This record gives sequence, structure tokens and C-alpha cells, in this order.
Amino acid sequence: MRNHFKVLIAWMLGLIFSVVITAAVALAQNAPRPQAATTKSIPRTADGKPDLSGTWSYSGGGGLAPMLLTAWGIEKFNYNKLPKGSGARPELDPILHCYRPGLARIGPPLQVPGPPYAERVPSTLGAIEIVRAPHKLMMIYEYNHEVRSIFTDGRQHPKDLEATGALRWNGHSIGSWDGDTLTVDTVGLRNEAWLDNQGHEFSTQMHVVERFRRIDAGTLEIERTLTDPVALAKPYVTRVTLKLTPNLTFQENVTCNQYYERHAFYGDDTVMGINEHPWQGPDRSTSSPPPIRLEDVFGGGGQTQTIEGVLSDATCGAKHKIADAVQCTLACVREGNGWALVVGDKVYALEGNLIGAVPFAGGKAKITGRINGNKVLVEKVEAAN
Repeated sequence: MRNHFKVLIAWMLGLIFSVVITAAVALAQNAPRPQAATTKSIPRTADGKPDLSGTWSYSGGGGLAPMLLTAWGIEKFNYNKLPKGSGARPELDPILHCYRPGLARIGPPLQVPGPPYAERVPSTLGAIEIVRAPHKLMMIYEYNHEVRSIFTDGRQHPKDLEATGALRWNGHSIGSWDGDTLTVDTVGLRNEAWLDNQGHEFSTQMHVVERFRRIDAGTLEIERTLTDPVALAKPYVTRVTLKLTPNLTFQENVTCNQYYERHAFYGDDTVMGINEHPWQGPDRSTSSPPPIRLEDVFGGGGQTQTIEGVLSDATCGAKHKIADAVQCTLACVREGNGWALVVGDKVYALEGNLIGAVPFAGGKAKITGRINGNKVLVEKVEAAN
């Protein structure tokens, strides 16, 4: 009797299990597939790849979690940060010295100087436009109107970018498709820029890998992995989303002008207080830069001449503290020292239009300007003959 009862129970359990499995299979077969529907709605190019072109505005994400730094990275960060509180010393920020932001900082998310300069660059300037061109994608950034090429024709990175002097602010980028993901590999970055607003620096060994995914018709995701064995103890990963904004018109954003560059390089508080808005006067009553009379600071007199020499900084002159004259000059200028031109045994202090000086740092340059004693009011910086 007991055996018959056990058989009956086993039969009933088997029947129930069979019914449950059959129902689950039927539900699975009839369930909607949102991923397939989403993928199908993505615009595609003639070769079947997702079309990434369009104007995209930052929507969210970015993480900006603490970076794990090497001893070198910690040393640089500690030097750049404010003695008290959070944030970096504004006088050391490369952007405030008219340097370009560079790929890591331009985002998205856009990383631009904080107070007292935050109001100068609205957060809306974080948009990008992606344009398809033969064998490459062009990325146009609203901030500073940066333009970047991502080559998709199968080429490789050039060799010895640093040794050949071919480092670039946005590096050398090559892209390839892995399914519906565009993977962009970038090397060859100039390291005069910072990684962010906090004062983190990086080396010329920085390697950036970006993954672009169009999640749906109106959403683009960008994941970035930053690897630098000199500065970062661990790869740094950020992920952001952007929304398609086809009717967005880019603002004509210019992050550096002569008035601003004058203050940033020389800290000239006789022209503008350190906490003043870079293009407003002390009474903050104007929205455009007032006329600049550098002659008032430089002194009158002198005739326009052209001289050639070695472009250095006012502290080192002809005797640099380290063997690399280029890096020594740039480091001293970033610390607030003025530019100088060494001609034989004479050192001229340079003032005025020095926006084009950086490429010639530590090397020969031709300066056109008004000479007054040991000072030159610069009008133009060019390559030496």
C-alpha cells in the first residue's frame, strides 16, 4: 500500500513539474525582446555600422572617483593642490596659462577651471559634434572649438611619436569596430595639460581607450579607460552618456585672449585683481575686455626690431636646472615665471603677445617687438631662420 502511495506522489510531482516547464518555455518564446528592438532602431551607415554622427550633449555619468596614483603622481598632485581645502592652485592650471585642455580633460564630461573662473565657462559648453568623413570620424568640441580626427582606415599609430616631436594635445587616435562598439585607441599625448580640475598630471606614456556605443536612437555612451604607468597605479575608467541634440547651435567659445593671457602668465594684479572675472574690470561692470595698454606696464619708447635667440624663462635664463631645456622652461613658466630670450650673454625679459611661444620653449626662436633696455614688448613669436 505504501509503495502504491509513493508511486502516486512521484507521478503527481512529475506532472506538476512538466506543466511548469511547458508554461515557462511558452512565456519565454512569446516574451518581447527589447534589446533587439532597440538595436533595430539605431540609425546605421551603408556598411551596417551604427551611425554615430550628430550633435551630442552631456547627459550624465562621469564618475570622477578618486584616482589611484603612483609616487610620481602623488608628488605632482600634492604640489598642484591648494594648501587648504579642495581643488588646485589656479595659478598652476595650464588652461589659465592659455594651454589647450587636451583629450583627457576635454571630456566628456568637460573638465574646466573651477572658482573663481567657473562662471567664465558655462557647463553647456560640453557638447560635441561627430562628423563622418572618408576613412575617419571628426569630433568637434564646443569648448575651445577643438577638432580631433579618429582614423578608421586600418592604419596603425606612428612609431616614436615622442622621439620625433609629434606629440599632440589630443594625441593620435585610431578606431576599429567590435560589433556595434567603436573602440578608439589614442597615444602620443602632450603632457603639459592636466587630467582634471584637481591638479592630477600625467606622462607622455598616457594611453586612452574609448568605447562608443549608440544605445538607442537618441543616446550615446562613451567609456574611457586611462592607463599611465608613470602617473596612475591603476587604470582609471569613466563612463558618460550623451543625448542627441540636433538643433543645438555651438557657442563661439574662446578660452584665451590677450587680456586673460597677460594675467594668467604674469599675475599682473595692477591690471586685474587675482579674483576678478578674467574679462571684467574691478567693478565687474563690463562684459567685454577693456582696451589694454601694455605700454603702461612695459614702459614707453623703443623701436620695433626682430631678434633671434633661445627661448627660455626669466629664472633660468641660459642655465637650466635640469638637462631637458624644454621641460625646464615649461615648468618654470607654469610656476609663474616670465618668458625670456637668451641672445649671447644677454637675457631679455619678454612681455606681450606670447601665445605662440610654447612650441619654441627651450629652443631657438625669432622675436619681433619693441626693445627697451633688457625688455621686449613682443608682437610675434616665430621659428628662427
